[in-house]
Amino acid sequence: MFSRKGPLSLVCFLQLLGLGVAAGDHILLASSGCGQEPGMDNFGFNLPMSFPLDDTGRLLLNLGTLSLDAVPGTYHLCWCPGSASCSSPELFRALAGDLQVDCPEGFFTTGRAGQQLQCRACPRGYHCPGGSPIFALRFPCGSGETTLNLSAASSQDCVCDAGFTPMQSQCLACEIGEFKPEPGSAPCLLCPENYATFASASTS
Repeated sequence: MFSRKGPLSLVCFLQLLGLGVAAGDHILLASSGCGQEPGMDNFGFNLPMSFPLDDTGRLLLNLGTLSLDAVPGTYHLCWCPGSASCSSPELFRALAGDLQVDCPEGFFTTGRAGQQLQCRACPRGYHCPGGSPIFALRFPCGSGETTLNLSAASSQDCVCDAGFTPMQSQCLACEIGEFKPEPGSAPCLLCPENYATFASASTS
Protein backbone atom coordinates (compact mmCIF):
# COMPACT_ATOMS: atom_id res chain seq x y z
CA MET A 1 0.00 0.00 0.00
CA PHE A 2 1.27 3.48 -0.76
CA SER A 3 0.45 7.13 -0.14
CA ARG A 4 0.78 9.88 -2.71
CA LYS A 5 0.17 13.64 -2.74
CA GLY A 6 -1.19 15.43 -5.79
CA PRO A 7 -2.21 19.10 -6.12
CA LEU A 8 -5.32 20.11 -8.00
CA SER A 9 -5.01 21.60 -11.52
CA LEU A 10 -2.04 19.34 -12.38
CA VAL A 11 -1.89 16.04 -14.26
CA CYS A 12 -1.67 13.20 -11.74
CA PHE A 13 0.27 10.00 -12.50
CA LEU A 14 0.58 7.19 -9.97
CA GLN A 15 3.00 4.27 -10.10
CA LEU A 16 1.79 1.13 -8.34
CA LEU A 17 3.87 -1.80 -7.20
CA GLY A 18 2.69 -4.75 -5.14
CA LEU A 19 2.27 -8.45 -4.86
CA GLY A 20 -0.36 -9.63 -7.34
CA VAL A 21 -0.76 -6.21 -9.00
CA ALA A 22 -0.63 -6.53 -12.80
CA ALA A 23 -1.52 -4.74 -16.02
CA GLY A 24 -5.24 -5.01 -16.68
CA ASP A 25 -6.16 -4.63 -13.02
CA HIS A 26 -8.46 -1.73 -12.18
CA ILE A 27 -8.27 1.03 -9.57
CA LEU A 28 -11.26 2.99 -8.29
CA LEU A 29 -10.96 6.35 -6.51
CA ALA A 30 -13.29 6.42 -3.50
CA SER A 31 -14.17 9.01 -0.88
CA SER A 32 -15.21 6.39 1.66
CA GLY A 33 -14.19 2.79 2.31
CA CYS A 34 -13.46 0.28 -0.43
CA GLY A 35 -16.33 -1.92 -1.54
CA GLN A 36 -18.81 0.96 -1.23
CA GLU A 37 -20.37 3.38 -3.70
CA PRO A 38 -17.61 5.98 -4.27
CA GLY A 39 -19.81 9.02 -4.93
CA MET A 40 -16.87 10.98 -6.37
CA ASP A 41 -19.16 13.22 -8.43
CA ASN A 42 -20.24 14.82 -5.16
CA PHE A 43 -16.62 15.84 -4.58
CA GLY A 44 -16.10 17.52 -7.98
CA PHE A 45 -14.13 14.74 -9.67
CA ASN A 46 -15.22 14.16 -13.26
CA LEU A 47 -13.67 10.70 -13.53
CA PRO A 48 -14.67 7.34 -15.00
CA MET A 49 -15.72 4.69 -12.52
CA SER A 50 -12.36 2.93 -12.64
CA PHE A 51 -8.96 3.07 -14.33
CA PRO A 52 -7.09 0.14 -15.91
CA LEU A 53 -3.42 -0.20 -15.03
CA ASP A 54 -1.11 0.35 -18.00
CA ASP A 55 1.96 -1.88 -18.44
CA THR A 56 4.71 0.30 -19.94
CA GLY A 57 7.59 -1.24 -18.04
CA ARG A 58 5.93 0.25 -14.96
CA LEU A 59 2.38 0.02 -13.70
CA LEU A 60 1.04 3.51 -14.24
CA LEU A 61 -2.29 5.02 -13.35
CA ASN A 62 -3.17 8.29 -15.11
CA LEU A 63 -5.89 10.26 -13.32
CA GLY A 64 -5.57 13.13 -15.79
CA THR A 65 -5.88 16.75 -14.66
CA LEU A 66 -7.52 17.10 -11.26
CA SER A 67 -10.16 19.83 -11.42
CA LEU A 68 -9.82 22.90 -9.21
CA ASP A 69 -13.50 22.38 -8.37
CA ALA A 70 -12.66 19.08 -6.67
CA VAL A 71 -12.66 18.84 -2.89
CA PRO A 72 -9.15 18.57 -1.40
CA GLY A 73 -8.55 15.79 1.08
CA THR A 74 -7.52 12.14 1.34
CA TYR A 75 -9.09 9.55 -0.96
CA HIS A 76 -8.79 5.78 -1.17
CA LEU A 77 -7.45 3.83 -4.14
CA CYS A 78 -9.40 0.57 -4.26
CA TRP A 79 -8.15 -2.42 -6.30
CA CYS A 80 -9.93 -5.00 -8.42
CA PRO A 81 -8.03 -7.81 -10.23
CA GLY A 82 -8.20 -7.99 -14.02
CA SER A 83 -9.58 -11.52 -13.74
CA ALA A 84 -12.81 -10.11 -12.23
CA SER A 85 -15.48 -8.14 -14.06
CA CYS A 86 -14.81 -4.97 -12.00
CA SER A 87 -18.25 -3.77 -13.08
CA SER A 88 -19.46 -2.37 -9.76
CA PRO A 89 -17.87 -0.54 -6.79
CA GLU A 90 -18.62 -3.50 -4.51
CA LEU A 91 -15.96 -5.54 -6.37
CA PHE A 92 -13.19 -3.05 -5.45
CA ARG A 93 -12.68 -4.39 -1.93
CA ALA A 94 -8.90 -4.17 -1.46
CA LEU A 95 -7.25 -0.91 -0.40
CA ALA A 96 -4.23 -0.25 -2.66
CA GLY A 97 -3.27 3.08 -1.09
CA ASP A 98 -4.30 6.65 -0.41
CA LEU A 99 -4.16 9.80 -2.52
CA GLN A 100 -3.95 13.15 -0.74
CA VAL A 101 -5.30 15.93 -2.94
CA ASP A 102 -3.78 19.31 -2.01
CA CYS A 103 -4.41 22.91 -2.98
CA PRO A 104 -1.85 24.11 -5.57
CA GLU A 105 0.43 27.10 -5.01
CA GLY A 106 -1.50 30.35 -5.18
CA PHE A 107 -4.63 28.81 -3.63
CA PHE A 108 -5.98 28.50 -0.08
CA THR A 109 -8.63 26.40 1.63
CA THR A 110 -12.09 27.74 2.42
CA GLY A 111 -14.84 26.04 4.41
CA ARG A 112 -15.52 25.05 7.99
CA ALA A 113 -14.40 21.95 9.85
CA GLY A 114 -16.74 19.04 9.17
CA GLN A 115 -17.86 20.51 5.84
CA GLN A 116 -16.55 20.07 2.32
CA LEU A 117 -13.52 22.26 1.73
CA GLN A 118 -12.61 24.10 -1.48
CA CYS A 119 -9.42 25.54 -2.94
CA ARG A 120 -9.84 29.21 -3.88
CA ALA A 121 -7.51 31.60 -5.70
CA CYS A 122 -5.47 33.79 -3.38
CA PRO A 123 -6.93 37.35 -3.42
CA ARG A 124 -4.86 40.44 -4.07
CA GLY A 125 -2.90 41.57 -1.04
CA TYR A 126 -2.25 37.99 0.08
CA HIS A 127 0.10 35.15 -0.79
CA CYS A 128 -0.82 31.47 -0.54
CA PRO A 129 1.80 28.69 -0.62
CA GLY A 130 -0.85 25.96 -1.06
CA GLY A 131 -0.51 22.49 0.46
CA SER A 132 -2.72 20.11 2.41
CA PRO A 133 -6.26 21.31 3.20
CA ILE A 134 -5.43 21.92 6.87
CA PHE A 135 -2.37 24.07 6.14
CA ALA A 136 -3.32 25.78 2.85
CA LEU A 137 -3.71 29.24 4.39
CA ARG A 138 -3.53 32.77 3.04
CA PHE A 139 -1.02 35.25 4.45
CA PRO A 140 -1.34 39.04 4.14
CA CYS A 141 1.37 41.10 2.52
CA GLY A 142 3.20 43.60 4.70
CA SER A 143 2.09 47.12 5.55
CA GLY A 144 1.66 49.22 2.40
CA GLU A 145 2.00 46.17 0.15
CA THR A 146 -0.27 44.31 -2.25
CA THR A 147 0.06 41.81 -5.11
CA LEU A 148 -0.26 42.63 -8.78
CA ASN A 149 -2.49 39.66 -9.55
CA LEU A 150 -4.58 36.92 -7.98
CA SER A 151 -3.03 33.58 -6.99
CA ALA A 152 0.24 34.91 -5.55
CA ALA A 153 2.21 32.03 -4.05
CA SER A 154 5.04 33.74 -2.18
CA SER A 155 5.78 36.85 -0.13
CA GLN A 156 8.16 37.78 -2.96
CA ASP A 157 5.04 38.46 -5.05
CA CYS A 158 4.16 41.36 -2.72
CA VAL A 159 4.97 44.86 -4.03
CA CYS A 160 4.37 48.37 -2.78
CA ASP A 161 0.75 49.37 -3.21
CA ALA A 162 -0.47 52.49 -4.96
CA GLY A 163 0.35 55.48 -2.70
CA PHE A 164 3.44 53.71 -1.31
CA THR A 165 7.02 53.51 -2.53
CA PRO A 166 9.90 51.15 -1.64
CA MET A 167 12.48 52.63 0.69
CA GLN A 168 14.92 50.90 3.05
CA SER A 169 13.36 47.43 2.53
CA GLN A 170 9.83 48.62 3.33
CA CYS A 171 6.96 50.43 1.67
CA LEU A 172 6.55 54.01 2.88
CA ALA A 173 3.55 56.24 2.20
CA CYS A 174 3.95 59.02 -0.32
CA GLU A 175 4.19 62.32 1.52
CA ILE A 176 1.72 65.19 1.22
CA GLY A 177 2.31 66.79 -2.16
CA GLU A 178 3.20 63.42 -3.72
CA PHE A 179 1.16 60.60 -5.23
CA LYS A 180 1.60 57.19 -6.86
CA PRO A 181 -1.25 55.85 -9.02
CA GLU A 182 -0.18 52.22 -9.53
CA PRO A 183 1.31 49.44 -7.37
CA GLY A 184 4.92 48.50 -8.04
CA SER A 185 8.43 49.71 -7.42
CA ALA A 186 8.08 53.16 -9.00
CA PRO A 187 8.80 56.24 -6.84
CA CYS A 188 6.19 58.73 -5.72
CA LEU A 189 5.45 61.57 -8.14
CA LEU A 190 5.35 65.26 -7.27
CA CYS A 191 2.05 67.05 -7.72
CA PRO A 192 1.93 69.62 -10.53
CA GLU A 193 2.81 73.20 -9.63
CA ASN A 194 0.24 74.90 -7.40
CA TYR A 195 -1.36 71.53 -6.55
CA ALA A 196 -1.13 69.42 -3.40
CA THR A 197 -2.64 66.35 -1.81
CA PHE A 198 -4.73 66.44 1.38
CA ALA A 199 -3.12 63.37 2.96
CA SER A 200 -0.19 61.01 2.65
CA ALA A 201 -0.43 57.74 0.64
CA SER A 202 -2.35 59.52 -2.12
CA THR A 203 -2.93 57.66 -5.37
CA SER A 204 -3.79 60.64 -7.57
